[in-house]
Amino acid sequence: TTHLHKVLMWRQVVEAGFDILSIDANFVMEHNPMPMLLELRSRKGVPMDVVAVHDGPNNKLLNVGLMWIRATQETRGLVARVENRTRAGWDQYILNEELNFNQEFRQVGCCHTPCIMSCFKHVSEVGLSAALSGEKAAGGGNCSSPKPRAAL
Repeated sequence: TTHLHKVLMWRQVVEAGFDILSIDANFVMEHNPMPMLLELRSRKGVPMDVVAVHDGPNNKLLNVGLMWIRATQETRGLVARVENRTRAGWDQYILNEELNFNQEFRQVGCCHTPCIMSCFKHVSEVGLSAALSGEKAAGGGNCSSPKPRAAL
């Protein structure tokens, strides 16, 4: 049921007018991806609304474990539909199906870019102990600092 709670959170956040950067625990952030995500445009120059990576080299499904959603009227409808359908299915497959085949969401600017991975590493690449300690994302010994991370 965790996928249902995740999609419920997507809907609530997008309905509140906030963009979402959804990151599963098996990814470690090494750089701030937001400047790149906000600049991405389609071939027609339209801002992207949904950006993700493919779920493996031989799988063309968008991986919802590393995905950004811009809060727009279209994406509000998309995540509401995905939330409704996820009660009986896999969130990743349903999101991909809605983006690719539901004509109601044909205006949603989408989709895959390998560039997002320049800001993240998979836990298997950095090692579990480094990922758990936050050293890669926070930088060195910042995790032991008494200052809040936002102040570092």
